[in-house]
Amino acid sequence: MVKMFKIFHVIDSLRTGGKERRLIELIKFFKFFHPEIQNEIISFSKSIDFQEIDTLAIKVHIIDRKQLSEFTALRMFLKVIRQNRPDVVHSWIGIGSIYTSIAKMIYNFKFVNGIIASCPKVKVFSKLWFHSKPTFIFSDIVMSNSFAGLKAFKAPVKKSVCIHNGFNFDRIKNLEDKDSVRKRLNVTTPYIVGMVAAFSIFKDYDTYVKAANFVLNKRKDISFLCIGSGSKEKYIRMAGKDNLENILFVDNQQNVESIMNICDIGVLSSNSEGISNSIIEFMALEKPVIATSTGGTPELIADGESGFILKQGDHIAMADKIIELIDDKVKLSLMGKESNRIIKEKFSIERMGSDVYALYKKLTGEKEAAIKEAER
Repeated sequence: MVKMFKIFHVIDSLRTGGKERRLIELIKFFKFFHPEIQNEIISFSKSIDFQEIDTLAIKVHIIDRKQLSEFTALRMFLKVIRQNRPDVVHSWIGIGSIYTSIAKMIYNFKFVNGIIASCPKVKVFSKLWFHSKPTFIFSDIVMSNSFAGLKAFKAPVKKSVCIHNGFNFDRIKNLEDKDSVRKRLNVTTPYIVGMVAAFSIFKDYDTYVKAANFVLNKRKDISFLCIGSGSKEKYIRMAGKDNLENILFVDNQQNVESIMNICDIGVLSSNSEGISNSIIEFMALEKPVIATSTGGTPELIADGESGFILKQGDHIAMADKIIELIDDKVKLSLMGKESNRIIKEKFSIERMGSDVYALYKKLTGEKEAAIKEAER
């Protein structure tokens, strides 16, 4: 008889985002391949964008942290843990790891600290430092989606595990027709370049828009898509009146893969990165990707084979590589196929799910052994 075990995932919200998508895809994998795992979510927000929450019948414990005092939110968190007694608590966010560390001192469960999803400079006594360093002490596993992330956070080696993001190819089986997407976005140029990222301090839209301007000052047969949530006014001004028809700003989309699919080239210019879902999605769609050499990006892209890795802030080099690929259809096609092969072989949801499952099994096995030892 297969033993059931309970995993609680702690996350700030279930809005559309990278870590949220990773969590949902992981739970979908478990539902199909490992039904013995009971997954539940503790969310610190009422916001839920994923329809899969209902279709998968995932139980979500809402602790609306913004509407509560910190003490009340923590007390509610501890109550959920006490009443449900999970085998493993997997925190995906900093404040979640602080709460889980406190609960770990009281209750018996295994703690997977999965807050590392980027590669910033972690300054001593910064908010990021407080969310990570003290919580590493109470963690059984410190999990990152990149080796670069583990290095940046100086995670304890004996507790460190890298499990790269996994892509579910079912997500691109029923894409919207390309002509329909072009018409909807009013794109008329023969070639399209796209960047999918939030407009935030962690992403470098400056370099991307500068590269677009550089290209468009030479030729007007390319459209540049800027897709993401956040304030866009600065970048609209950067585009200027002459190029604004070719540099299109699109808010975050539910079915962004259909928009990515009309692109010839994917771009990600970033100030801090773990393993980018955006890059993975472009590569799964057989698009070569041009990206800056931040964080875990070199773990994804084979430079010169599936795309190009560039020095951060070099918009001239980015523009040159865009033109090079647009003008060389054979290279563009070969790099796209290599991108797809890399994702299928190294970054599939099956690989990610199997690795996380093995981790959970190992931890629950250790927990059972400790309980039996205590009972002797």
